[in-house]
Amino acid sequence: MSEKTFHLEIVTPRELKFEGETSSLRLPGVMGELGILANHASLLALLEPGVAVYRVQDRDHPLALGEGFVTVAENRVVVLVESAERPEEIDLEAARQEAARLEEAPGGAWASPERQARRQLAMARQRVAAWH
Repeated sequence: MSEKTFHLEIVTPRELKFEGETSSLRLPGVMGELGILANHASLLALLEPGVAVYRVQDRDHPLALGEGFVTVAENRVVVLVESAERPEEIDLEAARQEAARLEEAPGGAWASPERQARRQLAMARQRVAAWH
């Protein structure tokens, strides 16, 4: 039996990061992780920086996502985010240094929403860069 799929587009201001059929998608929603499968109910949700994973032909593909939102309607999902990076596009050591710098800055990592978002993205970049 073949897997049910849906059409997925992941778009940043600079590029179309992915477009195609996928069987599942996990996203970092502001209210918690979102899981999307074929025939999902209509949805509009805000996304926070974190790790997204989409599945194509039994293979997971991770992305480090910036802030954005997702829409789901009629078996079509559109993810619009500030940034989306694949493992091979990320410098792991630079991501580690950025997360550490934000943690050590005056006021800590939670001093402002902007710093928190930057730290979440740096941590997501570390996890995606280390993906095997």
